[in-house]
Amino acid sequence: MAVKRITEAVARQAQLGQPQAVWDTELKGFGLVVRKTGKVSLLIQKNIGGRKTRLSLGHWPTLKIEEARRLARVKLAEIESGVVVKEERQGMTLREAAETHIQDMIKDARSSYKGLLPELERYMADWLDRPLSRISAEEVKHRHGQMKDKKATANRVFRIFRAVWNTARPIDDLPECPTRALRWYYVPGKTSRIEDLADWHKMVDGVRNLVVRDWLLFTLGSGLRVSDALSVKLSEVDWEEAVLTRPRPKGGERRAFRIPMSTQLMEILERRRQWGGVWAFPSSRNDGHLTNPKRSMIAAGLPTQTHDMRRTYSSVALTLGVPQPIISILMNHAPQGMTARYQNLTPEELRPWQQKISDALFTRG
Repeated sequence: MAVKRITEAVARQAQLGQPQAVWDTELKGFGLVVRKTGKVSLLIQKNIGGRKTRLSLGHWPTLKIEEARRLARVKLAEIESGVVVKEERQGMTLREAAETHIQDMIKDARSSYKGLLPELERYMADWLDRPLSRISAEEVKHRHGQMKDKKATANRVFRIFRAVWNTARPIDDLPECPTRALRWYYVPGKTSRIEDLADWHKMVDGVRNLVVRDWLLFTLGSGLRVSDALSVKLSEVDWEEAVLTRPRPKGGERRAFRIPMSTQLMEILERRRQWGGVWAFPSSRNDGHLTNPKRSMIAAGLPTQTHDMRRTYSSVALTLGVPQPIISILMNHAPQGMTARYQNLTPEELRPWQQKISDALFTRG
C-alpha cells in the first residue's frame, strides 16, 4: 500500500506497476486501486457501522483525478451526515486472489502452483467466491479446528490461504491475515535419508532405464532439488569450466545460481551429452525432460522419497566438516541473515568442497 498525493502522473505510474492500492495524503479515504488487468479504479474507503466499506467513484482516466477528488469529498460528507450508501464489492474473492498468486508463482518458476487451487477447492470450496475481507478470524480458527484429524494437511492448506491473502493484501488494503489467530499443529518434519549408500548404489545399478539411472546418481551427487535436477539442459553446462548454471530455479530468476561440477558429476553429464538433444535427462515419451522416475525406482526396489537424496547430500556434507554456509550455497538455500547475503563465493572456491562431498557419496564401500 502506497500513500501519496494522488495526481494524474501518480495514476499513470501506478498503472504501469504491480496491482496495488494508493491512498491520498490530502483527502483521507480517497484512493485508487490498480487491478491485475491494469484497470485503475478510483474510490473512497470509510468505516460504516464499524465495518470498512469501499465505494466506487469510477475508472481512471475516464474520470479525471481532480473530478474524482471533488466527488470523493461530496460522498465522504454524505456518509458523515448519515446518508445511506450502497457499497461496492469488497475487493478480491479468494478465487481471484488465488489466481493472482498462481500467476506470481509461475513467474518465479515455482512448480508447486499446480496443487494450490485444487487444495482450496477441496477444503475451502464454500469460501472461494467470497471476498477475502468477509472471511473472519473466527471462521479460520473453526475450519482449522475441523481438520484436526489431518494436522499436516490443515497446516498446509492454511499456509496456502495465508500466502494467497498476502498477495491480495497490498492490492485491496487488507488487514493482517486472520491465520494470525491460529495455533498451528505440531507436525514432525521428515528426516529420512539413504542410510546404506553401498546398498543404494547396487539398487541403482539395477535400474533398467539408463536416463533414470543417471538422473538418480546426478541428483544424489549434486544435492539439487528434484525439479532442478530433472530440468537440467545440456546448454546450461560450461563443459570447459565444469560449472552448471540454473537460470530459473525455485524462486525464479532472482535465485539463479552457478555451482561447480565434481569429476563424478561431469562423467554423468558427459554420458548424457553423447545422447544429444536439449535435456540432460530427456523423456522417452515426448520432447520434454524426464518427469516421473518413480516407476523405474519401484521396479528396482528403491525408495520413492526422492527428497531423501537431497537430505543425504546435506547430511554427508555435515559429517565431512563442510561449513554450513558452504552447504547452503551448494544447495541453493535461501540466504539467512544479512551476513549470508554478502557471501558470494565463486564456483572455483566451492569446487574443493563439492569434490569432497562427491568422493564420499560415490564411494561404494
